Amino acid sequence: MEQLEKAAQILMAPPELVTTDQRHEAEQVFLQLRNTKNPFNLCRQLLETTQVDYLLFEAATLLRVGVIREWRDLSKEDSLQLRQYIVHYVVSRRTIPHYVRETLVQVVGIMVKRGSVEDQGEDRGRLLTEVEQLISSGDNTMRMIGCSIISALMQEYAVTVKSTDVGLTWETHFKAKKQFEGTDLRRIFHFIVNLLGEVVKVEGKMNEELSSLLLKLLGIAETTLTWSFISLHLPKRLMSVFEQDQNPSLRPGQQWRETFLDPLIVQLFFKLYWRVRGDWELGHHALNCLVQLASLNGAVLINRQVRIKYLTQYLQCLFSLLSR
Repeated sequence: MEQLEKAAQILMAPPELVTTDQRHEAEQVFLQLRNTKNPFNLCRQLLETTQVDYLLFEAATLLRVGVIREWRDLSKEDSLQLRQYIVHYVVSRRTIPHYVRETLVQVVGIMVKRGSVEDQGEDRGRLLTEVEQLISSGDNTMRMIGCSIISALMQEYAVTVKSTDVGLTWETHFKAKKQFEGTDLRRIFHFIVNLLGEVVKVEGKMNEELSSLLLKLLGIAETTLTWSFISLHLPKRLMSVFEQDQNPSLRPGQQWRETFLDPLIVQLFFKLYWRVRGDWELGHHALNCLVQLASLNGAVLINRQVRIKYLTQYLQCLFSLLSR
């Protein structure tokens, strides 16, 4: 511990206070650390005992490397305990640096995704229940942590052409992605929409905490509405083309029909935009959600009658907005 903390302090020290040789030696210490086999107990010890922020970050990074590298050697029980430990650590340590927390929640996302290949999303469902309780607690810090966990989880399932980075074949990742977007992605979206509905009802000027929470919620909603819902039959070479488009048109599967044909969804996002239009950052994300809802197409709009009904509902909200 002393050696690691000393190396961390050297790396973080101003250039004029350490020599090149000292910095090189410190770098070698952490290169050796990252090559540690079965590093999970060591990482837990570092996270529990050190007060050095850089060492906390290295421990979180080593956890990520270890999970990807040694996933097949972890038993189901060990991986579940490790995932639960990381979530508990993130929730209970309010003062850890933001970048350490974000690295740890990324580890959680990777673990849940890898596990879902075997358990079809069973642990993911348990995690989402825990996260929903966090966000519903009323504590702003817990809400922000919960949103970070959801965002990290979605990111792991959203990326497709880079799936080998976490040790999955493209085909395996794609099946996990389709299973996620047909089940828990809808659960996440409905949960976030309900929270956004509560925010819209808040009268008067929003305080800083509420604005920060709303930015997180809007980010999750926007990620859902810009999601690449792509057919299983689409060739891999075309997949990369879709992934490069940051705002693909909203083309969900038929499981989403009831969600997007609910007129309250469109009404909510128009109300939300009106509520935050004076804030450039919030307004930008809210407006992008409206653009994505305008692009809805595919299996959800099954015939001309349904398309006209959706378009009518959307235009009524748009004209109402423009008339103010």
